[in-house]
Amino acid sequence: MRTWMTAAVLALSLGTTGHERVATQKSVPKRSPVTPLGEAHAGSQVVLARVGKHEIAYVADEDDAVIHIVDTEGPTEIGTAPLPGRPGQLVVLPDGRVVAAIRGGAEVVTLRIPPGNAAKLEPEASFPTAPEPIGLATTPDGKMLLVASGWGRSLSIIDLATGKE
Repeated sequence: MRTWMTAAVLALSLGTTGHERVATQKSVPKRSPVTPLGEAHAGSQVVLARVGKHEIAYVADEDDAVIHIVDTEGPTEIGTAPLPGRPGQLVVLPDGRVVAAIRGGAEVVTLRIPPGNAAKLEPEASFPTAPEPIGLATTPDGKMLLVASGWGRSLSIIDLATGKE
């Protein structure tokens, strides 16, 4: 896993994914020191965020059911966050939360970075979805989460403020 994770982080850091890597500054509430980097509206198995002065990569690891937290300077793994199942895609919300689709189940989970601790993700909430959520995206304003489900053959739209579909 470590070799794949290092290669993914380096590819994203060097901009060799075929997509132009442009840092975007989203409107982030003052309570969050986290800023999504790149196209924060689309999910991926590797997502980037700026946490304070650090560029952090969050890497979904289906084998170990965790998110690896990697400081791209180095790159150096600084922590892991256990999940209730195998993560598929991840997305960083404009307010700094990280959302993970739990592939083996029927849910997405949100995690929050505690103040002053970029090496940790704390579980915040869980939202039910159709079976096997495989794709994540947010609306441009970051208020709605779109979840595509494989076995459920559906698209769920979750209001992130209320948690309701």
